[in-house]
Amino acid sequence: MSRVRRGFVLIDVILGVAIFAIAAAGFTTLLSQCFITVAGLRERERELAGASQQLERMAALWGAADFEVRLGTSRLDAFTATVSRAGLNLYDVRIADSSGVITLLTTTMYAADTTNAAR
Repeated sequence: MSRVRRGFVLIDVILGVAIFAIAAAGFTTLLSQCFITVAGLRERERELAGASQQLERMAALWGAADFEVRLGTSRLDAFTATVSRAGLNLYDVRIADSSGVITLLTTTMYAADTTNAAR
């Protein structure tokens, strides 16, 4: 093999290793971003599950008087709840994260007026 040919083989090998290194670095960056995204999605899923449980407790346990007392924004466990009157015995409920900035769930709930139910 001539001396010039050996030089070109060496350049080919160096270029191949450089291309492989660049591809590996790109793949590593992509993989780390995927892990970060999955971790964020899992955290968001836990927050939504907790907010959903909070709404279920409100729907099961609160009557119209409870909603009336809690009109406005207040803390509920790890969340911020905003309750506003939407109509007769209807209440708009917004569950947000603890800072109140990111809305997790929003719904309208019906609460029967139980004050006259015994009559």
